[in-house]
Amino acid sequence: MTLSPPTELETDSAEASEDRFATLATTARALGDPVRLAVFTCIASASTEICVCDIINSCGRSQATISYHLKKLREAGLVVPRREGTWIWYRLNEPVFKQFRDAVASLTSRSATTTQDPTCCTS
Repeated sequence: MTLSPPTELETDSAEASEDRFATLATTARALGDPVRLAVFTCIASASTEICVCDIINSCGRSQATISYHLKKLREAGLVVPRREGTWIWYRLNEPVFKQFRDAVASLTSRSATTTQDPTCCTS
């Protein structure tokens, strides 16, 4: 039996899935650290922008530690900074977080409806 090469549509779909999973993995890694998750939660639960000094007080970590984790959250696109003089204020990047939340939800809902072949993993 010979396998035919994937069609252009299949290749595009595979590349899109790979890009989507890479983006999901980057976001998940950013939220995968306990301190970063605490910083993110502090920002996400604020009703408005939050100052770095408030994040430091809330998380009980040093300014250097908080700055490092904020940098990682910014790089992942999860938070948006705004400078006002010497102060930096942070807010949740709603569209990016919503995309991540929806993508994770679609992964879990898809796996719940997929039927597995019980012989696929047996020797």
